[in-house]
Amino acid sequence: MPGRATRRPVAPSPGPSQDPAGDDVRGLPPTVEPDLEPGEEIVFVLRGIGAAMFLTSDRLIVARDGGERRPRSGTQSFPLESISHIRVEPGERPSGRVAVWIGTQEAVSMFFDGRSADRAKEAVAAARPLIARRRRERQAIARRVSG
Repeated sequence: MPGRATRRPVAPSPGPSQDPAGDDVRGLPPTVEPDLEPGEEIVFVLRGIGAAMFLTSDRLIVARDGGERRPRSGTQSFPLESISHIRVEPGERPSGRVAVWIGTQEAVSMFFDGRSADRAKEAVAAARPLIARRRRERQAIARRVSG
């Protein structure tokens, strides 16, 4: 997007094998840190297979590794109030995926390995109340404007 800062790699992890989100990162390429709007904060980070999912106070962002080679799918961002459904789905054992719907259509998904299954469930559990709160806020604003 014009006027936005370029993406930058996340700072080196604090420990030899874990990033600040608690995921094992040995041998993985650095994750791209998303550009945040003023006042926006990262709530949760889930490292997946070839991507990372960032839950912020305003959006859900999926940043694919090698995003510079994939301009259409490199980094995707969804306002929380636009998300109609988010869930963890089992995959080929032991992996799985987090799938996100906008309306009735799946908008994005991210695969994770079996070691990250508990973190994926935590990410979805953290996202659901934020999504619901943003939807309620949006509906309240719409009622005030129309009434």
